Amino acid sequence: MTHNTKLEAANVVAAFDTQDEADEAVLGLRLAGFRDDQFGYLARNLRGVVTDYVGRTYIVAGTVLGILAGAALGLWAARNVMDGSATPIGPALIPGEMGVYITNIACGAFLTAIVGAMCGWGVWRGEAAHVGSDVDTGGYVIAVNAGDQKDLAWAVIRRHDGYNPSNPDEAAAHMGAGLPA
Repeated sequence: MTHNTKLEAANVVAAFDTQDEADEAVLGLRLAGFRDDQFGYLARNLRGVVTDYVGRTYIVAGTVLGILAGAALGLWAARNVMDGSATPIGPALIPGEMGVYITNIACGAFLTAIVGAMCGWGVWRGEAAHVGSDVDTGGYVIAVNAGDQKDLAWAVIRRHDGYNPSNPDEAAAHMGAGLPA
């Protein structure tokens, strides 16, 4: 579901002034029983792309590719150790030649799985990001398809200083709250 679809299907749309408030509201919505596919957490990133931070990433693909690449590098390192062209860095998990192979493959796969997961985590799938004017720069929006639990969603959002940007009174009161007297 794209973030535009989440905005169109939402019966609760709230704005937040800070990322901390929006993050806490997302956690509050999850604790209140809302699923990730029921809401979007939208913000414009530094490149100007509106991103749904509840959207999907390539973390699983990155992890799998990391495991495969690390296992291959571990196998290569084990072969170099066994033919004498490299010195082992530490002890093998299991004694013997097979232990050297298992240790190198396992360590390589583990370490590069972490790197792959971190890389995949930062890459949003196409449906999670798009250039649009839905969210102002520096603003944070949570759109919830709350169904008949609209009051619960608003209670959670207001508890974390969210406000209804389409309500002129509420938006104006919120805009003036941060100004010095």
